[in-house]
Amino acid sequence: MASEILQWPLTTAFAAEQRAARLGNILEETTDAVLMKDLAGRYHFANRAAALLLGRGPHEVVGRSDAELLAADAAAAVRDVERRVLDAGRTLVHEETRTVDGLLRQCVSTRGVFRNVHGEVTGLFCVTRAAGGSREVEAEVVSLAAEVETPQEAALILRPFHLHAVAALLRQRRDRQAS
Repeated sequence: MASEILQWPLTTAFAAEQRAARLGNILEETTDAVLMKDLAGRYHFANRAAALLLGRGPHEVVGRSDAELLAADAAAAVRDVERRVLDAGRTLVHEETRTVDGLLRQCVSTRGVFRNVHGEVTGLFCVTRAAGGSREVEAEVVSLAAEVETPQEAALILRPFHLHAVAALLRQRRDRQAS
Protein backbone atom coordinates (compact mmCIF):
# COMPACT_ATOMS: atom_id res chain seq x y z
CA MET A 1 0.00 0.00 0.00
CA ALA A 2 2.81 2.43 0.83
CA SER A 3 4.37 1.88 -2.59
CA GLU A 4 0.98 2.56 -4.23
CA ILE A 5 0.70 5.85 -2.34
CA LEU A 6 4.21 6.89 -3.36
CA GLN A 7 3.54 6.05 -7.01
CA TRP A 8 0.23 7.92 -7.16
CA PRO A 9 1.72 11.43 -7.49
CA LEU A 10 4.18 10.18 -10.11
CA THR A 11 1.38 8.53 -12.05
CA THR A 12 -0.77 11.64 -11.76
CA ALA A 13 2.13 13.86 -12.84
CA PHE A 14 2.88 11.52 -15.74
CA ALA A 15 -0.78 11.53 -16.83
CA ALA A 16 -0.88 15.34 -16.68
CA GLU A 17 2.31 15.49 -18.74
CA GLN A 18 0.81 13.13 -21.32
CA ARG A 19 -2.39 15.19 -21.54
CA ALA A 20 -0.36 18.37 -21.99
CA ALA A 21 1.71 16.76 -24.75
CA ARG A 22 -1.44 15.58 -26.57
CA LEU A 23 -3.04 19.01 -26.28
CA GLY A 24 0.14 20.65 -27.57
CA ASN A 25 0.12 18.31 -30.55
CA ILE A 26 -3.52 19.12 -31.31
CA LEU A 27 -2.87 22.86 -31.08
CA GLU A 28 0.05 22.66 -33.49
CA GLU A 29 -1.63 20.33 -35.99
CA THR A 30 -5.01 22.08 -36.26
CA THR A 31 -5.62 24.36 -39.21
CA ASP A 32 -7.53 26.73 -36.90
CA ALA A 33 -5.59 29.70 -35.60
CA VAL A 34 -5.31 29.44 -31.79
CA LEU A 35 -3.79 32.14 -29.60
CA MET A 36 -3.63 33.50 -26.06
CA LYS A 37 -2.92 37.08 -25.00
CA ASP A 38 -2.46 38.79 -21.66
CA LEU A 39 -4.57 41.80 -20.65
CA ALA A 40 -1.98 44.17 -22.16
CA GLY A 41 -2.57 42.50 -25.53
CA ARG A 42 0.78 40.68 -25.75
CA TYR A 43 0.70 37.22 -27.30
CA HIS A 44 1.64 34.42 -24.91
CA PHE A 45 0.86 31.64 -27.36
CA ALA A 46 0.23 31.41 -31.09
CA ASN A 47 0.12 28.14 -32.97
CA ARG A 48 1.46 27.82 -36.51
CA ALA A 49 -1.92 28.64 -38.07
CA ALA A 50 -2.23 31.82 -35.98
CA ALA A 51 1.29 32.89 -36.87
CA LEU A 52 0.53 32.24 -40.55
CA LEU A 53 -2.62 34.36 -40.28
CA LEU A 54 -0.40 37.13 -38.90
CA GLY A 55 2.16 36.57 -41.66
CA ARG A 56 4.89 35.57 -39.19
CA GLY A 57 6.58 32.59 -37.60
CA PRO A 58 5.35 31.57 -34.12
CA HIS A 59 8.61 32.76 -32.53
CA GLU A 60 8.01 36.22 -34.06
CA VAL A 61 4.55 36.54 -32.49
CA VAL A 62 4.99 35.62 -28.81
CA GLY A 63 5.69 38.65 -26.64
CA ARG A 64 4.44 41.14 -29.22
CA SER A 65 1.13 42.96 -29.58
CA ASP A 66 -1.23 43.51 -32.49
CA ALA A 67 0.07 47.08 -32.77
CA GLU A 68 3.46 45.57 -33.66
CA LEU A 69 2.11 42.87 -35.98
CA LEU A 70 -0.88 44.38 -37.80
CA ALA A 71 -1.74 47.50 -39.75
CA ALA A 72 -3.11 50.25 -37.47
CA ASP A 73 -6.74 49.85 -38.61
CA ALA A 74 -6.64 46.05 -38.24
CA ALA A 75 -5.07 46.33 -34.77
CA ALA A 76 -7.77 48.82 -33.72
CA ALA A 77 -10.53 46.48 -34.97
CA VAL A 78 -9.07 43.57 -32.98
CA ARG A 79 -8.80 45.77 -29.86
CA ASP A 80 -12.49 46.74 -30.22
CA VAL A 81 -13.61 43.12 -30.43
CA GLU A 82 -11.39 42.11 -27.52
CA ARG A 83 -12.73 45.00 -25.42
CA ARG A 84 -16.29 43.70 -26.01
CA VAL A 85 -15.20 40.23 -24.89
CA LEU A 86 -13.58 41.63 -21.74
CA ASP A 87 -16.63 43.79 -20.99
CA ALA A 88 -18.94 40.78 -21.44
CA GLY A 89 -16.64 38.53 -19.41
CA ARG A 90 -17.61 35.57 -21.56
CA THR A 91 -16.97 33.91 -24.90
CA LEU A 92 -18.27 35.66 -28.03
CA VAL A 93 -18.33 34.43 -31.63
CA HIS A 94 -18.14 36.83 -34.57
CA GLU A 95 -17.36 36.91 -38.27
CA GLU A 96 -14.61 39.03 -39.70
CA THR A 97 -12.81 39.54 -42.98
CA ARG A 98 -9.07 38.89 -42.87
CA THR A 99 -6.37 39.05 -45.50
CA VAL A 100 -4.59 35.70 -45.74
CA ASP A 101 -1.88 35.11 -48.34
CA GLY A 102 -2.92 38.38 -49.98
CA LEU A 103 -6.56 37.28 -50.39
CA LEU A 104 -9.64 38.40 -48.44
CA ARG A 105 -11.18 35.56 -46.45
CA GLN A 106 -14.25 35.37 -44.27
CA CYS A 107 -13.31 34.02 -40.85
CA VAL A 108 -15.28 32.97 -37.81
CA SER A 109 -13.54 33.81 -34.54
CA THR A 110 -14.36 32.61 -31.06
CA ARG A 111 -12.86 34.84 -28.39
CA GLY A 112 -13.15 34.44 -24.66
CA VAL A 113 -11.57 35.34 -21.37
CA PHE A 114 -8.86 33.27 -19.75
CA ARG A 115 -9.10 32.99 -15.96
CA ASN A 116 -6.55 32.01 -13.35
CA VAL A 117 -7.25 29.49 -10.57
CA HIS A 118 -8.87 32.27 -8.50
CA GLY A 119 -11.36 33.10 -11.27
CA GLU A 120 -9.71 36.41 -12.16
CA VAL A 121 -9.53 37.34 -15.83
CA THR A 122 -5.87 37.32 -16.83
CA GLY A 123 -6.12 37.30 -20.60
CA LEU A 124 -7.95 36.32 -23.75
CA PHE A 125 -7.99 33.35 -26.07
CA CYS A 126 -9.03 33.27 -29.69
CA VAL A 127 -9.73 30.45 -32.13
CA THR A 128 -10.20 31.54 -35.75
CA ARG A 129 -11.31 29.42 -38.69
CA ALA A 130 -11.43 30.48 -42.32
CA ALA A 131 -15.06 30.09 -43.40
CA GLY A 132 -14.41 29.24 -47.03
CA GLY A 133 -12.39 30.38 -49.97
CA SER A 134 -11.43 33.92 -50.73
CA ARG A 135 -13.83 36.16 -52.64
CA GLU A 136 -11.37 36.50 -55.49
CA VAL A 137 -10.92 32.74 -55.80
CA GLU A 138 -14.66 32.11 -55.51
CA ALA A 139 -15.26 34.50 -58.44
CA GLU A 140 -12.65 32.65 -60.47
CA VAL A 141 -14.25 29.28 -59.69
CA VAL A 142 -17.62 30.56 -60.88
CA SER A 143 -16.13 31.71 -64.18
CA LEU A 144 -14.24 28.44 -64.65
CA ALA A 145 -17.28 26.30 -63.85
CA ALA A 146 -18.87 27.19 -67.20
CA GLU A 147 -15.90 25.61 -68.97
CA VAL A 148 -15.94 22.30 -67.05
CA GLU A 149 -16.53 19.40 -69.41
CA THR A 150 -15.80 16.30 -67.32
CA PRO A 151 -16.17 15.23 -63.67
CA GLN A 152 -12.37 14.90 -63.50
CA GLU A 153 -11.95 18.57 -64.43
CA ALA A 154 -14.55 19.52 -61.83
CA ALA A 155 -12.68 17.57 -59.16
CA LEU A 156 -9.45 19.38 -59.99
CA ILE A 157 -11.13 22.78 -59.70
CA LEU A 158 -13.11 21.99 -56.55
CA ARG A 159 -10.44 20.18 -54.55
CA PRO A 160 -9.01 23.24 -52.74
CA PHE A 161 -12.42 24.60 -51.71
CA HIS A 162 -15.25 23.74 -49.38
CA LEU A 163 -17.57 21.81 -51.65
CA HIS A 164 -20.76 23.24 -50.17
CA ALA A 165 -19.58 26.80 -50.83
CA VAL A 166 -18.64 26.01 -54.42
CA ALA A 167 -21.91 24.16 -54.97
CA ALA A 168 -23.84 27.19 -53.74
CA LEU A 169 -21.92 29.45 -56.12
CA LEU A 170 -22.56 27.13 -59.05
CA ARG A 171 -26.29 26.92 -58.22
CA GLN A 172 -26.48 30.72 -58.09
CA ARG A 173 -24.84 30.95 -61.48
CA ARG A 174 -27.16 28.31 -62.95
CA ASP A 175 -30.20 30.08 -61.52
CA ARG A 176 -29.07 33.42 -63.00
CA GLN A 177 -28.53 31.83 -66.39
CA ALA A 178 -31.97 30.17 -66.25
CA SER A 179 -33.75 33.49 -65.53
